[in-house]
Amino acid sequence: MTKKESTITKTLTANEILDLLVKQNELSEKFKEWKIFWLYREIGSESDKLWENFSFMFEHPKYDSAKIKYKVTKYKVDGKKIEFVNNSKITQVHSESGWRNY
Repeated sequence: MTKKESTITKTLTANEILDLLVKQNELSEKFKEWKIFWLYREIGSESDKLWENFSFMFEHPKYDSAKIKYKVTKYKVDGKKIEFVNNSKITQVHSESGWRNY
């Protein structure tokens, strides 16, 4: 098993954050079904943070996008590549008046 992490910052809308959350949850559930619980927990633990990011954007519609800093964690397990988001955090939000720190 090989693990690699990289940190990126990406500008996302609320819907794009929600898409990321859904994909993350689907991936997590696969590992639960396959009884690889350590990976299920590691992937699933990020869902709460993604949900908080989405909820903030949804509850504040004046912001049309956010810069989110996060780690991309990549594993190679049994020859399969697994990639997911970890440690996401909104750093800036954008509205009609421009960017502001969060």
